[in-house]
Amino acid sequence: MLSGRADDRQREAILADGHGLVSACPGAGKTRVLALRSAHLLTHNPKGRILAVTFTRDAARSLRTRILDEAGADYAGRVASGTFHALALNQLKRQYGAKGFRILSPNEQHMLLTQAWEIAAHRAEFSFDHFDDARAAIESIKASTDPPPNPKTDPAGGLYVIYQQLLERSGAHDFQDLMLRSVSEMAAGTLKPMPVRWMLVDEAQDMDDVQYAWVSAHANVGVEIMCVADDDQSIYQWRHALGYDGLMRFVTDTRARHLTLDVNYRCRPEVLTPAVTLINRNSRRVVKNIQASRAPGGEVAVLANDTRWDEVTRLVSHMMDAGSSGWAVLGRTNRILDAVELGLASEGIPYQRLGGTRFWEKPAAQAYLGLLKSVTHADPIALLQALRWAGLFRDPDIAPATDEDAGALLARLGQSTQGDSPTAAQRAARTLSVLRQDWLEAEQRERINLIAWGAAQWLAGCVDEKRGAVFEWCASALCRTRGTLAARLNWLTMAQTPPQKKDKDCVCIMTMHAAKGLEFPHVWIVACEENICPPVDSEIEEERRLFYVAMTRAEEHLVLSFCRDEDGPSRFIEQADLSYLSANALPVEFMQ
Repeated sequence: MLSGRADDRQREAILADGHGLVSACPGAGKTRVLALRSAHLLTHNPKGRILAVTFTRDAARSLRTRILDEAGADYAGRVASGTFHALALNQLKRQYGAKGFRILSPNEQHMLLTQAWEIAAHRAEFSFDHFDDARAAIESIKASTDPPPNPKTDPAGGLYVIYQQLLERSGAHDFQDLMLRSVSEMAAGTLKPMPVRWMLVDEAQDMDDVQYAWVSAHANVGVEIMCVADDDQSIYQWRHALGYDGLMRFVTDTRARHLTLDVNYRCRPEVLTPAVTLINRNSRRVVKNIQASRAPGGEVAVLANDTRWDEVTRLVSHMMDAGSSGWAVLGRTNRILDAVELGLASEGIPYQRLGGTRFWEKPAAQAYLGLLKSVTHADPIALLQALRWAGLFRDPDIAPATDEDAGALLARLGQSTQGDSPTAAQRAARTLSVLRQDWLEAEQRERINLIAWGAAQWLAGCVDEKRGAVFEWCASALCRTRGTLAARLNWLTMAQTPPQKKDKDCVCIMTMHAAKGLEFPHVWIVACEENICPPVDSEIEEERRLFYVAMTRAEEHLVLSFCRDEDGPSRFIEQADLSYLSANALPVEFMQ
């Protein structure tokens, strides 16, 4: 780009002095813009340091590498990079020394928040019914430069006071406090800004109010700021990202020149056109005339299915026929992706699950495996874990005796004191003991499917319908495999072992959020249904941006699939003008 990817007007504007905002569409090469501008600044100025700021350590390292690739390794001493929080910590340590800045680990922070929540629960005026709400309240307060709420009248304010007192006693900080302290001390004149001449901010649409204030504090002392962003990819409102409003505030506050890069170099026009049609429905956005640089040659398909398992079966079948190389499967939530993982694993299709817990490591799946291991290996520990997941025998003193197998454990758990009526748990143990004998006989007769569905039905009957629904997927996956029960269990669980390094032949499974910043030749978005895409009570423009991000991960081929037994196709399919493509099967010529 600027070397073939930007015209002379754009090149001149990007390299000009002064504050700037570059609004780029997906696939426009935002990182290259920052690298080229940095190289220009370094090679045309004998002095001055550049600071590149972003949100993850990997992105910060990559950005610095790209800058030095363009400018040359001789300029390494004049280029620094880091995340907002790491830079704020370095800034404070530079002024006050390294002591006194111990940072809580995620586990420590969770424990401290839990303690604060429990303390607050004893004070009616400070109560939160759910821990997640308490955590969200603290995060919201610390993502803003506004004063915290009044602790005497607001539960969030009361919880905040308790949490900060616990932090002070522990002699530690959390990451958000670093930013808040840095911003407040720079405003008071007691902390020096970073000693740089230029600052480059990547993914600037994701800044929250405190991060924005940190950047502004440097602009106020003469540091030249360039932000590169795509407001259409602002999908972290739940993390308090400022998005479009923050970018426009930056332009107003700094009088920054505003340049739009609207040529997409990733997607074929067949993929890009419906994605742009969709995002154009949003009202609060930078207007862009997004065009595809690549020639036609892509394909989009919309696939209707009767049930979720039908959807997964068709996905798996297509990848068995066409090959799994270059595919990514995206879903709105990790739970939606569990069925996809099961389907791929049952057919031995290699995959990687990026982010989220792999299916067979989740508690419900572990309970199912434990029940089956009580048959294949007479494993008493696995059986007891399954019983406890089902809400039975949770007393920590209950444990298998020495040399006691699963059958003997069930027999003991089913015993009641002489003359007493058996408890519900004891009756459940007796029923399961009988079922286990039936399953052992079924195993000898190689009737594995009976065991698969029997175990699923027993576990589902111990919990509510929502929690129990997952066992249908477990049983279906087990029935799709071949061999003895032990061989099938081994096949499914061993198939989940991730490759040691990234493999282009593996199907990548991830949520839409996790896919941001990535690209793949082929993308399949599952569960494109109302109340999933978008979820109930969601902020519709944010959800539309998320779906747009998911669509524009695809370079060549895009499949959107939905189930009729849910709530019907997502409105986003119609808003992208793709309803006419809806069919019961993929076109025969798809990807041929």
